[in-house]
Amino acid sequence: MVRFLNDIASLSDDDELREIVSKTYMKGEISLSFESEPSFFNSISILGESQEVLIIRDLENEKIIGFMIKSIKNVFINGHPKKVRYLSSLRLLEEYRRGRLMHQGFQYLKSFIENSNMINFTTIIEDNSYARDMLTSSRAGLPNYLPIGKMKTFIIKPTSRVRYKSKTNIKIEKGISKFSLKEIISFLHKEGSKKDFFPVYTEEMFNSSQLRDFDINNLYIAHNEMDILGIVGVWDQTRFKQTVVKALSNKYKLLKPFNNYILSPMFNYPLISPPGKIRSFYINLISIRNNNPDILSLLIDQISIDYSNFGYNYFIIGLSENDNLCLGLKNFRSLTYDSILYLVDYKRTVPLTRTPYLEISRL
Repeated sequence: MVRFLNDIASLSDDDELREIVSKTYMKGEISLSFESEPSFFNSISILGESQEVLIIRDLENEKIIGFMIKSIKNVFINGHPKKVRYLSSLRLLEEYRRGRLMHQGFQYLKSFIENSNMINFTTIIEDNSYARDMLTSSRAGLPNYLPIGKMKTFIIKPTSRVRYKSKTNIKIEKGISKFSLKEIISFLHKEGSKKDFFPVYTEEMFNSSQLRDFDINNLYIAHNEMDILGIVGVWDQTRFKQTVVKALSNKYKLLKPFNNYILSPMFNYPLISPPGKIRSFYINLISIRNNNPDILSLLIDQISIDYSNFGYNYFIIGLSENDNLCLGLKNFRSLTYDSILYLVDYKRTVPLTRTPYLEISRL
């Protein structure tokens, strides 16, 4: 009798999937879980146009023991809109990690990949050695994981202090009273299409579950009179997605008082949070004319000031390490971690050549 069954999850599996998310947290100096209360399926609607959750079910114990999400995104590749498949949130309960269950799951996934010409991609946090060693080992049955870049995540503390002074006359506008949504989308496409994986936005998306809880009045627009020079958004997702500190290493327990009471007030270092939920928001829709890092610095500094008194622990920005916009963050002290971007296929694929931009708020 078959004990483990591959299947596609349904809405009735929501409770079990949220429980697995909570249990399979990322261990490290600061151990984190990325949770999805109160609804798993509502939380993953932001991943793309459509999602399917591939699950492994233990029939003997009548429970789900692991899953992976595959979602379809509409993004720019080589300057043109293209549908791609994003593979994410690979989870397996720890007590099931020995044996060939992961191999069995990928055999199920193989049919989806081989019967499509779609680009498949994923990211793995660099410090997640378990996932990287397992998935990139070229074991029989596993697809090829071809690294094509490193993505940097910056964690920055909001503060009322000015951290970037510009000598230009660039103005910062919050909201879209000065520009129409059509003008904003046109700018996003013009600048965003210069990078691979930048999302293709439509007016309808801004009122859809793909941008759940995102308010267009939280757009920040850098402009020179009537010309848009840069756009970023502020997206608080805590009503449907949460970051939870599970544990601190002994090193970070010792460092926490010095960091939080000396370094953070004096030098704006991000706080080391105790176990529990963290209140944060994402910077999204990052599109800057000519990829000018000074414009990004202006926008980030204004956001930091505006959100300094609302109880946020930090805000999060994601960029490719090769993106010139990273220079715009040098004025802001941050904690950082790196992820590897992989193309996933059963044949050797040619690497993409443009700088990638992954919308970290939708991963």
